[in-house]
Amino acid sequence: MGSGVCPDCWAGIRWTGLIRCAKCCKQLPYNFGEKSLCIPCEGKKSYLDGMDVVMQYNDEIKGIVLRLKNNADFRVVSWLAKLMTTSLTETDFDYITPVPLHFVRRVWRGYNQAAQLAKEIARHTNIQYGELLVKTKMTRSQGEFDGIARQKNVEGVFKIKNGVEITGQSILIVDDVCTTGSTLESLSKTLKQGGASRVWAVVSAKT
Repeated sequence: MGSGVCPDCWAGIRWTGLIRCAKCCKQLPYNFGEKSLCIPCEGKKSYLDGMDVVMQYNDEIKGIVLRLKNNADFRVVSWLAKLMTTSLTETDFDYITPVPLHFVRRVWRGYNQAAQLAKEIARHTNIQYGELLVKTKMTRSQGEFDGIARQKNVEGVFKIKNGVEITGQSILIVDDVCTTGSTLESLSKTLKQGGASRVWAVVSAKT
C-alpha cells in the first residue's frame, strides 16, 4: 500500500528548515546557534520544552491531513509517521502519547488520528506508547478561533488518566498539525503539573 501522496503534492511540500526556533520551530532569518529562540519564545514562559516539525502547513499538507482526519485515509499514517520519526532530534522519552479527543468526538469519528500517528512512531522508535491524558470537555474546533481565544478554548480541559503515574517521566506528545500551539501548551501544563520532568512534541506540520 502506497502513501497515496501524488507527485503534485510532493512537489508542493515545504520542508521545515534547519534554521529554526528551538521551541516552536518557527523559521529564523539567521543561524543564531543550536538552541536559538524566536523573539516571541524568548519572552514567553512555556511548559513545552521543545517541538519537532516536519513540514510547513500549506494547501498540499492540509489536503493530506484532512484525508486522514475526516476521511479515514490511513494510507498517509505510515508516510507521515516515518517523516515525523526522522524529524525527531532525540528519542530518549519514557512515553509517547497522542493529543486526546473527547470521547464523543472519538466515537463520532471512529478513531483518533493523533493516536494512529503516535502508535506508528512508537513502533519505529520503541518508545512506550500510552494514552496518558483525557479530554474532559467537548470544545469547539480550534479552527474557529485565533490567538487568545484558542488558549481559552482549551484551558483546563485536559487531565491525566486515573491511575497513570508520570512523576519524573519524559513525555513526547504527538499531533497532526500545530497552529498557535495552544493545545500543546495546555497538555504540557497538565503533564508538568502531574509530575512530568520534560515534555516535547512532534507534529507533521505547523502554520
